[in-house]
Amino acid sequence: MTASAAISIESGCISPARDFSLREHSPRSGLLSEVMRNRRGVAASCRNCAKDAGLWYNTGMKTAAIMMCAAFAALFASAKTSMIAACVLLALVVALALWAVALYNGLVVLKNRFKNAYSQIDVQLKRRYDLIPNLVETAKGYLSHERETLEAVTLARNQAAGAAAALAKIPGDAGATRAFSAAESGLAGVLARLMAVVEKYPELKADAQMSRVSEELSSTENRIAFARQHYNDEVTAYNTKRELFPSSIVAGVFNFAEASLLESTKSEAERAAPQVKF
Repeated sequence: MTASAAISIESGCISPARDFSLREHSPRSGLLSEVMRNRRGVAASCRNCAKDAGLWYNTGMKTAAIMMCAAFAALFASAKTSMIAACVLLALVVALALWAVALYNGLVVLKNRFKNAYSQIDVQLKRRYDLIPNLVETAKGYLSHERETLEAVTLARNQAAGAAAALAKIPGDAGATRAFSAAESGLAGVLARLMAVVEKYPELKADAQMSRVSEELSSTENRIAFARQHYNDEVTAYNTKRELFPSSIVAGVFNFAEASLLESTKSEAERAAPQVKF
């Protein structure tokens, strides 16, 4: 019986090298010795291969770890860049919003200013509307035959008071301002007509009550004129602001309408109305 085995250890590897026969090793002890030597060689070779495999495994793990770290670093750098871009964009949006809020608040301040200016006019108008009935009542005692003129004054006064009350709710409104100006023009016309009639009655001009009412009415008209000028200045400032860029954009978006000026009627009747003298 012949057994062939070729085992050689060369450079840490096992390869077939030579055949040997059990006949060449007739003594049992010689065969066993050869087998034991070959087993020890195989074990050593296996240990070397395992060591090399461990080195390759460790090197591969290190390479993979480095690649993973590089990938995470690139991902972090990309995320950091995106975060910086997002922060810059957010800062721009916040700055734009604050800028728009500042423009909006500026328009609100100017609008409230001319509203307050009109309230000063309204105070003087109410005082004048209260004085006119006293003027009519005083004149009635001397002008009983001028009933139509006195009734026209009372009617015009009531219409003007209603128009002023409507304008007080929405100062600067174009429609309300036109209605108020028309009512005031009508009142000024009938007052001028009344003054022309009064001039024909010296005893009426000399009446103490008539003199007192006329002085108060004249003083009130002067205060109305000053208050109107202040109101128009505030309206002009507001209108200028809302027309300038970029405030015009905010004014358009939030519907800041143009405010109308209170301009005196250019008729001679209204020009003569404040001059109440007896």
